[in-house]
Amino acid sequence: MATLFNAMLETARLAGVLVGGKTTAQLNADYFYDTNRWEPDGYFNNGTVFILSGSVNLNNTRRVISYKHVNGEFYCETFDGTIVQGTLYNVTNAHREALVSAVNNALIQMGEYVEIEDTATILTGAQELVLPAGVSNVLRIEYAGSRKFRIGNWLEINGKILFGWGFDTAPSEPIRIYYLKSHPQVYNDNDIINPNYNLKRLAWTAAYMYLLDRMQYAGNADDKEQFLLQNAQQMAQRLALQFPVRQLERDPILARY
Repeated sequence: MATLFNAMLETARLAGVLVGGKTTAQLNADYFYDTNRWEPDGYFNNGTVFILSGSVNLNNTRRVISYKHVNGEFYCETFDGTIVQGTLYNVTNAHREALVSAVNNALIQMGEYVEIEDTATILTGAQELVLPAGVSNVLRIEYAGSRKFRIGNWLEINGKILFGWGFDTAPSEPIRIYYLKSHPQVYNDNDIINPNYNLKRLAWTAAYMYLLDRMQYAGNADDKEQFLLQNAQQMAQRLALQFPVRQLERDPILARY
């Protein structure tokens, strides 16, 4: 299952400068070394390092506080444990917070997904139902008792479902609610990306968001930036058709979900 770590890594690959390497020496949880690096001093300052192997720090990211060409020294925010010699890593000059923001903006751009709430119950004769916490934008309600059928002619107002008539049911019969839910914000490396959101589409959409923010912030609209932005936008639009966030479809006759 994809996590924020995977989404940020793919976004950085598409939108920024992402290079790979293997540590050639170790010191502690703050420093690691790669003597095969050739970039000048400060090139990766405030960038993001992704740990791709090992056990203690696998699939963790940290901000690069400073990078020095001499000995390929990376000084990072403290990891969970020592970055041992031979650890595989990727590093980008993109700031982690910018990548997180781009992924969250992409999740909003991709839209809501259908969630199912099946813990609610309805009492005999009830004409309204208080929706469980966090449930809104209801699409469909089904009676899930001994007789299973779809409930029609209801209205959602201020956290309640108004039916307009009483139900002839046994006490506390269960119902199933289908509703639209926005993807919660993600921040930690191991935060799960809901499987309804295709990782490839998410990465390209996040790359577009990242490049757009960078262009607006820096005021740089040269040909290279324009090409990268347009390419990411076109890929995001193409993948939106190929990997839509699945939702309930309306009945073609009754126009209901």
